[in-house]
Amino acid sequence: MSNPVNGAIGGFWLTSGVGAGSAKIAPLIAVATVNVADPAGLTDGFGGLLSMDATGRLRVQLGATPVPVQPPAATLVDSTMAAGRVVAPGAGVVIVSITPAAGTYDIQVSAGYDAGAPAALEINNMAVVKQGVGVLNPMQVFSVLNVVQRRTVRLTLNGAQSVAVNSIAAGTAGVGYSAEIVCIRVA
Repeated sequence: MSNPVNGAIGGFWLTSGVGAGSAKIAPLIAVATVNVADPAGLTDGFGGLLSMDATGRLRVQLGATPVPVQPPAATLVDSTMAAGRVVAPGAGVVIVSITPAAGTYDIQVSAGYDAGAPAALEINNMAVVKQGVGVLNPMQVFSVLNVVQRRTVRLTLNGAQSVAVNSIAAGTAGVGYSAEIVCIRVA
């Protein structure tokens, strides 16, 4: 075990001040590396506040018993994104679409206009759409160039459903509609 703590764990604290007026604010974590002589457990008699076993799993030493800290499954840390742009789209035209694997996602959507002279009809003229459900949320998009509006929604998708940003009505000639979708898997 690297960086062992001899004796009781608890001497590593961030304090607010010096001397009698100081107070403990938060514990500090002493990072340790794997004990190659004993990769399966912390049996060296020292308390390691944080270590990693030979397979890369994180472990925390609480008292005399090592506690494995399981990272989320690899599929839970997946994220994917797509971006798109359409000039003067017709009504209901897809600006960007993405079809992530089955799961529950925080979907972050950014949308705005990037070229031309947006008219009053461009105000709120984009919407987040889930395939098989329809319009979920009209985007509050101002008819001003290069002002991006953002929205986050949580959706459960079956692996065949897409999420898209569509125009609602036909856009003004020469106006660029841009959108980006970032899907961050949470379950």
